[in-house]
Amino acid sequence: MQAGKTKPRFAPVLALLIANRVLGMAFVGVVAVQVALVALRLPAWPCPFHAVTGLSCPGCGLSRAVHCLFEGEWAAAMEWHPFAPFFVGLGVLVAAACLLPGGVRRRVAERVARAEARTGVVMIPLVLFAVYGVVRLLIQARMALL
Repeated sequence: MQAGKTKPRFAPVLALLIANRVLGMAFVGVVAVQVALVALRLPAWPCPFHAVTGLSCPGCGLSRAVHCLFEGEWAAAMEWHPFAPFFVGLGVLVAAACLLPGGVRRRVAERVARAEARTGVVMIPLVLFAVYGVVRLLIQARMALL
């Protein structure tokens, strides 16, 4: 590390998806297929955590919430999962960035990486997402004991 440079406080998660077109499009594609399966009322990929424990993981309900957002049902989406708008925003940003020409996409990824490192604009909501999942899990476990 060079003198005078400080270590970034937050890892650039979003910038990695933007910088790597294949990884970004694979992420968006998998999410799109999952939401489409839910929208078409077809069997979607099951949650392995829920299948093993019978309890919800931090992401359980997210596919249904995203589908509700696309249907314009904001209240229902928030009931399914309050982090759905955040993840839709990330998905739209990654999809749009992956369509940019290589040089422009790399510059966008560099700017996003700097913003992520300084502010935690993505990492902080992801930590809150995990905390939300743990709290929901504890509530479910308590309800199961009653």
